[in-house]
Amino acid sequence: MDLNEDLVVEIISHLPLKFAIQCKVLCKNFNTRISDPKFSQTWLFQHQKIISILIYSSDRVSKNFHKISINSIRANHYKTTLPVQVEVLASCKGLLLLNFHQVRSFCVFNPITGAHQLIPHPKSKKYKHTIGDTGFVVDYPTSDQYKLVRVGKLAKEEGYRFQVFSSEGSGGVWHEFRSRMKLKLGNTFSYLVAGSRPVYVHDSLHWLTCDRRILAFNTKRKEAIILNFPDFINHTHDFIYDKWLGVVQVLLTLICTFEEFVVISAYDYLSNNWRVSHTVANFITGLDGYNYCFPVCFDSKQVLFLVNRILEQYDEQYDELYEYDSKMNEYKIAAVLDKGNAISSLPYTFEPTLASVHKTLSDTVTAKHLSTITATLDEFRRFITDS
Repeated sequence: MDLNEDLVVEIISHLPLKFAIQCKVLCKNFNTRISDPKFSQTWLFQHQKIISILIYSSDRVSKNFHKISINSIRANHYKTTLPVQVEVLASCKGLLLLNFHQVRSFCVFNPITGAHQLIPHPKSKKYKHTIGDTGFVVDYPTSDQYKLVRVGKLAKEEGYRFQVFSSEGSGGVWHEFRSRMKLKLGNTFSYLVAGSRPVYVHDSLHWLTCDRRILAFNTKRKEAIILNFPDFINHTHDFIYDKWLGVVQVLLTLICTFEEFVVISAYDYLSNNWRVSHTVANFITGLDGYNYCFPVCFDSKQVLFLVNRILEQYDEQYDELYEYDSKMNEYKIAAVLDKGNAISSLPYTFEPTLASVHKTLSDTVTAKHLSTITATLDEFRRFITDS
């Protein structure tokens, strides 16, 4: 090629990521340049307004998956059927954490590059007594490392235990860390809110507890602390219909829906204080009381809500996508989805990256199961990357 190689790489950085990846086969130099983290940074800069994808299924473990590609106020819906049942546990910085229950293995998967790693479930019997969803921490683009974290209870409910798998220098080994809340933190034990997904910010995973608090586990120091809810929420006697954790503008964000209003609060780790950022009228619950809300949060962007409207008198349902209007201090409808594609479970957001996946062999999966897993991942990859 007579073209300047730097110019060609610059042109490639403007392509959609799945096409940029295909350019690796041009020659060894392009393979090296596109695989370099610097290219990832350049590509991310060129695609700051990238289309986000919502992935969901009707059940936690399913063969049938749906996705919604969101670009401004336009939403497109797609669906697929996978060869075997799988559960999506988390989505973080371009990597998916899947769970293949049949072979008792987690799977870290990059749908863009196709790379994946099978991680056997912890062999300890205590694994059966976990009390929260698996946390998934991806350090990309700072490094190409990630962690899986399971949380459970200690004997006599005197605290929490954490099982941690790290891709860095662990040799595929799960490590356990304990935190006796009564003795160390001065707090009593509380179960986690069912279905509350852990949120990662400030080097810590956060889970909602059933007593209006938040369990935080620092994945670097391997220490746990308890965060109280904002005083305004803790002192109110109003019933909280729903509560949800997310990250907005790199801040831990708590959203609580009451009968008449929605409160959005942000936690500042530097001052160790909550700040109520917005209070808006409750746009979620309709007159019939049969509406369901699934918050969707994008880091450094807006807060979105998917609201499932159920019309009892017509026996039909549909979804509306709401986004926050900071100028008007209110939520407005961004999109109305097809009536036949109503969402019944909290979706996962996915934005493509070149985050690496560590390739290690799993001796717990037979060749037969491995072939079906490979076929499932291939279909999942096509489903996510094809528009």
